Amino acid sequence: VALLADSDFTRLQFEYSTLIGGTQIVENDVEVLIQNRNKTTGRTRSGTGAVNFLIHLNVDFSGIPPVQGTTDNTGKDAAVLLVTFHSPDWSRITPQLCLSPGVEKALGNTSFTVPLFPQGNCLMDYVPLVMLQLNNKIAAIIEAHEKKKGFVTAFMFHMGKALLEYDTVDFTYMSFLLVKRDFYFLLHINLSPNFPKECPVFTLQSMYHALWGKPFKLKIDDCPFSPRWEPRQMVERACLHIKDHIDGFQKSSIQKSQE
Repeated sequence: VALLADSDFTRLQFEYSTLIGGTQIVENDVEVLIQNRNKTTGRTRSGTGAVNFLIHLNVDFSGIPPVQGTTDNTGKDAAVLLVTFHSPDWSRITPQLCLSPGVEKALGNTSFTVPLFPQGNCLMDYVPLVMLQLNNKIAAIIEAHEKKKGFVTAFMFHMGKALLEYDTVDFTYMSFLLVKRDFYFLLHINLSPNFPKECPVFTLQSMYHALWGKPFKLKIDDCPFSPRWEPRQMVERACLHIKDHIDGFQKSSIQKSQE
């Protein structure tokens, strides 16, 4: 940091001092790397130099749900913001967010992209903005996970002993073995990463009939659903809708398998 006292780095010294003095970021959270410095003069080479600010973001990752495939990751969850100032006048600024493997996998399909560094802005304003958006993204992931868990739990409670299997980690699917008038069939339920914004996918599968060598299945569309409903209401409305399709599914499975 003492190297920034050079007159060539007045802008960067301002960035560093206001970041430390005007935000919750402390000195131990920041590392400054100066590239392409002339060994004789100590100055950056004109047009080729760059200064990197490595900023550790103090974000709470403890509430992130576990992710399959990260059991071997013993490293600490972390987020580091890399902000590069390019010479000669440091006006071209490129930010990049570096996440530990566990956090990166937890974000999954909802991966987080840092906003562009606004013209005329400074680190004191930009870093808190990135932290706020990252915290909001993590909160949304945690909320979505809890809602998926609540829906799966409510469906299993409603179906009783009919449960065959379900995703115990991410709560993305479950299957049930059901029967109506001696007709046995499976009900598969899949939840997208965007649940509850998106309705679950309900699929019926015959235990007896095949089509082109594969079990006969029917996806149930137009299921009544609202993300504002409580899990119990979601389950009850879905079950009533599915029940209305069972007789037609049975007839279709017989007809299609004979074609």
